[in-house]
Amino acid sequence: MLIKSPAFNKVVTELGSEQKILQFNRDVKLVLLETGMSVGYLLWISQCEQLNLTFDGITFSSFIDEQTLQIDELKLIRVVKNKSQAFSLKDEDLKQRLISQKSDCHDPWQICCGHDLVEILSLGLRKAIGSNKAADVEPNSLERNLRLAYEEVYFCETQLYLDIRIWERNNQPFKVLRSNIQLL
Repeated sequence: MLIKSPAFNKVVTELGSEQKILQFNRDVKLVLLETGMSVGYLLWISQCEQLNLTFDGITFSSFIDEQTLQIDELKLIRVVKNKSQAFSLKDEDLKQRLISQKSDCHDPWQICCGHDLVEILSLGLRKAIGSNKAADVEPNSLERNLRLAYEEVYFCETQLYLDIRIWERNNQPFKVLRSNIQLL
């Protein structure tokens, strides 16, 4: 929700290099989504097939090119397998499952985990679209910046906001949101 909002643009404008962003010559948000989808799909495969793969603590720089933010899916698979100690799984089998899963049309915003997108953004702000030190754009700090840049009015434009309002109407007298929440 935070990355999909204008808060993302504020943070990238503040921490990115205008020159590098122009040279990157691609929509940063779309690149994050494209790259993050491979991680999201592999997680989905792991859950659906009960592979019990571990994604916590993986090092994104070991399978994402810091200059282009392109992902090497075989390296991703190997990193996750090693982290999970799932040595019996075959790289090529997982790669084929990943390709098969990706061939279906799914909403990238539902496939990607926001924390993963922030990890990728952190890499990008060091080389591809910025020149920051790793400590200055570490993921927890970026997430904090995104929360600070996120305005109430952005939330009011989401489907979640509309769904909560419908739920409130159908379940009176219960309230989730205050009644004077800002609208454009």
